[in-house]
Order: sequence, then structure tokens, then C-alpha cells
Amino acid sequence: MSLPVSVAYGTTRTTDEEAYKNVCEALEAGYRVINTCAAYGNEQGMGRAIRGAARDELTIVSLDSNTGRSSEDAEHFDGYQATERQINETLENLGVEYVDYFLINWPVPRYMENVWRKLNADSWRALEDFVDRGLIRHIGVSNFLPYHLEELKKTARLPIELNQLELHPTFQQRETVNYSRKHGMDIMAWSPLFKGRSVKIPEIIAMAERYGKTPAQVILRWHLQHKVVPVVCSSNRERMRSNLGALDFELSDEDMMAIDNLETGEHVEAYSYTRQQNSVK
Repeated sequence: MSLPVSVAYGTTRTTDEEAYKNVCEALEAGYRVINTCAAYGNEQGMGRAIRGAARDELTIVSLDSNTGRSSEDAEHFDGYQATERQINETLENLGVEYVDYFLINWPVPRYMENVWRKLNADSWRALEDFVDRGLIRHIGVSNFLPYHLEELKKTARLPIELNQLELHPTFQQRETVNYSRKHGMDIMAWSPLFKGRSVKIPEIIAMAERYGKTPAQVILRWHLQHKVVPVVCSSNRERMRSNLGALDFELSDEDMMAIDNLETGEHVEAYSYTRQQNSVK
């Protein structure tokens, strides 16, 4: 596994100033995997924060903004140029010579039957060229389902190394995770606590009491033992530090299985819409 198996820190829904403050605190707390996305609009703030850390100790994961690739005018959209522009902007905003991982953020929906394969392939080709130039070290995707991955592999020159997915106890995406792992991809989890809903599950609460841990720490530990890197986004300093408490204990096989059995299919509403659209034949 190339991606360090640890708790990652994310910068979603924050301003530049908030991202600067939060990332500084995250680095001080001990986070070394940082996740960002151009769509968040706060890369400059994050860039200021990471300048105070040793670059070779950080793993920076960045996603494109997906602007235009899924729009009604996508048929006339240049996926290569848009992705190239996005990567250059990210490098400039962060003030770094390279990013460790750059991901295509959301596949073009399959209902856009005339262009979805080409646009995904064009964006991937741009990522490959930046790897050749040494400006990106690893490349991957976010929210790609098996059929997206299968099609992308047909034209890909370099391997898909990472798939970032919505993952939590009630939505485990086993088919996609298994497919991704079978083809050599590491897994990251966005919304690993299901926007705080998972910590209210009675079985998780009881388990946390037995371990002397918080429900969030139990869930994050479950991710880590499945070799999934969870991305947490708390701006609360104490919670930020508490989340790293997932690193110092281990769940039993029985408890891992108990959490595995919490699958219900319940997931984030926005993802439901995109997934439904992508499923159109």
C-alpha cells in the first residue's frame, strides 16, 4: 500500500483563513496526510499552513473541481486542458513543487453516453503527463464505480493507484472496494463517520464504552484495520486530536465483524443522486 495507513485531515467547507488555521493545528496534532480539493476554494490557505512543515513528511492528496466535465455542454468540453489547468492552479495555490496524489473527482455520468468515456480518459491522460513531468507522484480517482474503472483502464497508460469513496459502517461499497483492491488501488474514505450519524449507532456506542474510546475512534479504527484511510474534517481542536486516538488500539475480529454487519445502504444524499444517474444504461 503506497498511501500511509493513517487518519487523514480534510479541508472541506472552510475559507482560506479557516483552512490555514485548521491545517496548522492538524499538523501540530500529528496529521501527516492532508486532503484538499480545488472546489473547496481554500488551497492558498492550506498552502500557507504546510509551508511550515517538512515537505517529505507530508502526503498531500488533491482532487480536481470537476467543473465542466459533467455539465450540459460537456460534449464541447476539453477534458485534458481543463485538468491540466486545474493541476497547475493547485500547484501554484499550494506553493509546492509536486503533489503526492492527484485524483479525478467524480466520473462523468454514464447517462452522458456520447462523451463520458472520452472525458474521463482525457482527464486521466493529463494526470499521466504530469506524472511524467514529476509534478504528481501518484494518480487516482474519486467515486469511480467498477464500470467507470474498467472503461478507464482500457486507455490508461499508468495504473490507477487510489480510489476515494464514501465509506462508513452503513455504506461499505464492498463491490467497488473489492474491485479496486483487486486491481491494485488503495482506498480512502470520505465522510468516514457519515456526517456524525455513525457515532450514534447503539452498537458502536456500546463498543466504545468497552474499549474506553469514543464512538468516532472506534469507527476510524475499523477503517484503518480494513486498510482504508479515513479523511476527517473537524475544525474543533479537541476533536481533531481525539480522532488520532484511533491509532493506538485494536478492535477484535468479532468487533470488526459486528461493524461489518451494520451495512444498510444508507449514504449521503448528494451521492445518491449521482450514483442513480451513473447507473442509467
